[in-house]
Amino acid sequence: MPPSILSTRSHATLAAFMSSNVLLAFDFDGVLAPIVPVRDRAHLRVRTRELLTRLASLRPCIVVSGRLLSDLAPKLEGVPLRRVFGNFGYEPPPHGHPPPAVVALWVAELERRFLTERGIVVEDKGYSVAVHYRHAPNPERARALVCEVLSDMRGGRVLEGTLALMLVPKGGPTKGSTLQAARRKLGCERAVYVGDDGTDEDAFASDPPERLLSVRVGAADETRATFRLEHQADLDQLLAQMLAMSRP
Repeated sequence: MPPSILSTRSHATLAAFMSSNVLLAFDFDGVLAPIVPVRDRAHLRVRTRELLTRLASLRPCIVVSGRLLSDLAPKLEGVPLRRVFGNFGYEPPPHGHPPPAVVALWVAELERRFLTERGIVVEDKGYSVAVHYRHAPNPERARALVCEVLSDMRGGRVLEGTLALMLVPKGGPTKGSTLQAARRKLGCERAVYVGDDGTDEDAFASDPPERLLSVRVGAADETRATFRLEHQADLDQLLAQMLAMSRP
């Protein structure tokens, strides 16, 4: 298990990153916002919004999420972020790049396969598709069924989320490629990335530890993150530390 980013031993590492030309990047659900039973109701705590707003005024900050950008951006309105990426980095899309046609085929097939499965919801996100099983009577059974069905979808890559599985086109953007492209575009030498589930593992592994400080929120049997944050509620403490290290 990775060491806690809030431990005394980790303080020097975080301070070294914060003293450099660093990009600060965050996932949304389970990181900036607590996981809630109804996804539409996820939001930043007042204290989190205050700390993030102050931090983003001093350091370049971005958010990289699997949510649709049209869903994500309003939840971050007023925070001076440099970039907000939805759909794992597919959004905002380059001009003239429509959603891959294969995603519409996946959605039609998945809706047909799960039509009679109670509590399994297919979310069409244009550039990707999410299958949520949070409200299934037996989430463990539902996850196994979703895994089996998604394995039949050609041309896709499966990502593990929180009580959901995502299917994205192979060869498309990942949170890792999105993070590194943003770091280069914003002229930063290093990055800090905070995520909470399997969709963030690409970001955790996108650069060596001397250039990327990666933090996974919550318990994980296996992760490529170099540090952990015990609970989402601890994020405010991490933001406060980053803010203290950013003052002139």
